[in-house]
Amino acid sequence: MYCAFVKDCEKVAAYLKDQGISATVYNGQMEEGEKSEAFRSWMTGEVQVVVGTNAFGMGVDKPDVRWVLHYHLPSSMEACLQEMGRAGRDGLASNCTILYSAKDVNDIMNKLMNNEDIGNKRGQALDDVKHFCLNNRRECRHFILLKHFEDEAKRTWKRPCTVCDSCIAKSAVQVPTAPRKRRRTTE
Repeated sequence: MYCAFVKDCEKVAAYLKDQGISATVYNGQMEEGEKSEAFRSWMTGEVQVVVGTNAFGMGVDKPDVRWVLHYHLPSSMEACLQEMGRAGRDGLASNCTILYSAKDVNDIMNKLMNNEDIGNKRGQALDDVKHFCLNNRRECRHFILLKHFEDEAKRTWKRPCTVCDSCIAKSAVQVPTAPRKRRRTTE
């Protein structure tokens, strides 16, 4: 599970533990030994969930991850794709869910804007992620990713993909047929 802020990692992990779910925290402010222990306990299955910032990612290659949850909006499409890519490495079905609120978006934007050198560029990156999340199921999410990264595969992309929420929702919609008009005949 990814959080944008260290304080939220702690809160979410505590909540999960209160619910009987074994969880650990991983973030860039931890000592190396603490990070190693959190990583080890997750890889070996001692804990079910790692609640981390984007510091948790590089070198993570656990094949049986079934679900990646973003507690906040990822800060860029690159971060989103990298973090989503933690799930389903064994080729089996997996899910990625992004939760966020307008307040979260403002908080993340404020955090990014504190660094003036990258603030505007990161602001555009955050707008791209907002579009990805708010497409209101109009476009296949895989296709949005292909377009964002200017992947050549977008030319031959077969839609619907049948696995993203947008395409699943479209395929589940039953278009009602219009009732046939009855013609009156006169004798």
